[in-house]
Amino acid sequence: MITSTYDIVISGGGAVGLTLAMALSQGDSPPRILILDSTRPPNNPVPNKGQVSNHEKSSAQLASAFDGRRFALSLSSIHFLQTLGLWQALQPYTVAIEEILVWQSARLGRTHISAQEEGLAALGAAVTFQDLGRVLSRAVARLSNETSHVTWYQGAKLKSPFQRTETGWQLEIETLSGGKSEVCQTGLLVVAEGVDSETRSALGVNTQVYDYQQMACVLPCQMSAGTKVKTAYECFTPSGSLAVLPGQDETRWLVWALPNEEAKRGAADPKALLKKTQKALGRRLRVKACLGEPALYPLRQVIADEQVRPHLLLLGNAAHSLHPIAGQGFNLAVRDIALLYQMQQTHGVAGFTSYDVLKQYAAQRAQDQQRIQQFCHGLVNGFRFGGSGASVLRSLGLMGFDAMPGAKQYLAQEWIAPTPRWQEDSGC
Repeated sequence: MITSTYDIVISGGGAVGLTLAMALSQGDSPPRILILDSTRPPNNPVPNKGQVSNHEKSSAQLASAFDGRRFALSLSSIHFLQTLGLWQALQPYTVAIEEILVWQSARLGRTHISAQEEGLAALGAAVTFQDLGRVLSRAVARLSNETSHVTWYQGAKLKSPFQRTETGWQLEIETLSGGKSEVCQTGLLVVAEGVDSETRSALGVNTQVYDYQQMACVLPCQMSAGTKVKTAYECFTPSGSLAVLPGQDETRWLVWALPNEEAKRGAADPKALLKKTQKALGRRLRVKACLGEPALYPLRQVIADEQVRPHLLLLGNAAHSLHPIAGQGFNLAVRDIALLYQMQQTHGVAGFTSYDVLKQYAAQRAQDQQRIQQFCHGLVNGFRFGGSGASVLRSLGLMGFDAMPGAKQYLAQEWIAPTPRWQEDSGC
């Protein structure tokens, strides 16, 4: 027996699913949205500033929906979060990135990109998924409590098999606490569950997987005095890329892509990892101390063969999960969501959920998605393989890029702080 009807069901209550819910809730006639979040226990409270729920605490080996990883928001993403009314709440948790320095460990050559030189206030901002999740959770909780168009089920997920209807889907929802299941119908199912999406698999959507045989080793550290507060660093080492992102106060976040066994050894012996990190960074940066335990995240590129079907949309890591080397993952998803936001504003709820509009969305986003995928994959392998001759060529490339007129401006505008294309397309 069908107990409820929704225009859109979003399976996945992480950063992508909640951002989409906020985007589609804009306007005078928002759709009826159901969010299913299997990562939170039922009735999990939304934490206030300075509080961390048990759900949001990450262990050394396990990543949750909103873990402590720090990442960079592009200017395009910041502009869109401003449009959704989220940036003002998120900004206190962020640190502006005004400079980026890139070099190859123990080799000559570097590239330096400055927001001031490119005529920008900043190149982006660093923030943790935990803080982003806190802001998104509060915003969606307010919508759920104060309006009738957003329903948020925590500790619940879809039960397969899924039944297609002429107008969409008939879905069975089961609670993880063992309570009774219920049945709903919807015109559009959005799968935003993450890289290992069970719903994507149950629907028979195939993926192309490239396992880098690496893990991202994430570690908060204290740097020596004199380290620039608003500078992001990227050092390419023989083991993998090592990023140092700005943090609050004196904290910096190390994100090092290491071969699986090296990463596990580093997590088991943080002091040895710190010593190895300092050797890789050389004289440019000095690490004083670890401020926490390393956390590990497997690195794979997973690309879905299909992103849309009639009444079905894949989004975020369920559609395209990337190596974090260029910090493009969430920013790419935000650009996807921004176009969906624009299309809903243009076509209304009924038109937005039609297959013709979904195909139009997929076609318009294909080029940007493919170039980001190719860029990240190529960057990983370009600095990962090769002997001393390849290292010399890479050093020359970094020096040449730094001196080439217009090169850094292109990189800043097209990759680091791209123009918000959704604003261009919509005339905003």
